[in-house]
Amino acid sequence: MSIAKISGTRRSSCWLIWEGNRRETTYLPTGRALHSLARVLRHEAWTREHHRVPRRDRQSAAEVRDSPRGRHQRQGVDVGDDRGGASGAGVPHGAVYVAAPGRFHRADQGVRGGNTPARGSRICRSPSHDAGKKKLSFFELVTALGFDYFARSGVEIAVIETGLGGRLDATNVLTPALTIVTDISFDHMEILGSTLTRIAREKAGIIKPGVPHLIGFLPPAAERVMRTYSRRRHTDLHSVHLKRSTFYPSRFMLDFISKDLTLKHLHPALLGEHQLKNATLALEALALLRRKGIKISVKAIRDGMTNTFWPGRFQIITRPGKPTVVLDVCHNASGVAAFVRTCRMRFPGRRMPVVIGVVRKKEHQEMFDAFSQVASEYNLTPLKTHRSVSPRELQRTIDWKGIPVRRFGSVRSACDTVVKRASADDIILVVGSHYLVGEYLKTYGWS
Repeated sequence: MSIAKISGTRRSSCWLIWEGNRRETTYLPTGRALHSLARVLRHEAWTREHHRVPRRDRQSAAEVRDSPRGRHQRQGVDVGDDRGGASGAGVPHGAVYVAAPGRFHRADQGVRGGNTPARGSRICRSPSHDAGKKKLSFFELVTALGFDYFARSGVEIAVIETGLGGRLDATNVLTPALTIVTDISFDHMEILGSTLTRIAREKAGIIKPGVPHLIGFLPPAAERVMRTYSRRRHTDLHSVHLKRSTFYPSRFMLDFISKDLTLKHLHPALLGEHQLKNATLALEALALLRRKGIKISVKAIRDGMTNTFWPGRFQIITRPGKPTVVLDVCHNASGVAAFVRTCRMRFPGRRMPVVIGVVRKKEHQEMFDAFSQVASEYNLTPLKTHRSVSPRELQRTIDWKGIPVRRFGSVRSACDTVVKRASADDIILVVGSHYLVGEYLKTYGWS
């Protein structure tokens, strides 16, 4: 998370850089904590002294780094609409902005101001500068357009999640006031490295000299890397203290007590024991901001935590006379394990047919090993991306542990068939990829 002045804005712009891979680990999920924190800050948006910056000093799209990872990131930033995840009733202006990577079905959905997503037409009218002179990936171009949109809109606070890693990520051009690494697990290994240490080094790239750095519940090897890089860059390292929190998983409740912030009987809106840990990290970040003199009321924090919504993250959809559908974009082994634990806690003893599609270069067998704890059947579907693993190939290569498997030619045919076959008491899990959840929401809507 970072707070910094961005060229082109008429106000001081507060940027929060949130580093992580969405909710992809048993240690601590990412995206939901990001939106919990954004929701809180949206409730307590503060104004700062106005500044006018000459147009010549504005950042251009070409200033976004021409990362060697551009080829990988070209699949990019079709970011999901958070439908108010960073909004707050009663606060004027769109003071808090969220930019988070994902793959739903509209590129402008990852850029929001207040309760309203940025309009694609307004983003596309952003000055192109000399972006065409460099070979920018889709992710880099959309990031630059988003930053320009924020600057022209007079952003006060923005929450930014990196796309991949950190060191060479397009979002890492900002000057932060606070950076956060939420989790580190095995994902994107072909880009970030094959060991936790190498992955941690890439993520440590967001650490800036003299800027406080907060870490979540990291594996020991990753934490050592963070401490080493913090010392090298003369940065104060802060970590989550579990002694400050008391968890009540069965009631989805926690108490948080620190020198700068105390909340009791807090019920985060996002479900799962891992989300209680996630909320603790967001609270630690808020406590640091309060220590820096930023006024964030306890009421704003409580309201923000209890009203956070993050689409595609244990998103429950109910319709009269139809089985309940749970959407989740979990797409690696640790993310699936966290999702499965929440399913068992939230819906004990219920039958759970699974609709799933996956992309290549993931831990497929480990994912299905975790799903086997709750899955009553698997319904395999292809995804609309060249990275999709075909149902036929998946069925041939996975040990299904005796659980029935069916193949379908599209997401619609898989979901329609499963709904017709299921009873009203079943819980249908639509999981495995942002592409799958995005297509489901585009096809069937949000409710």
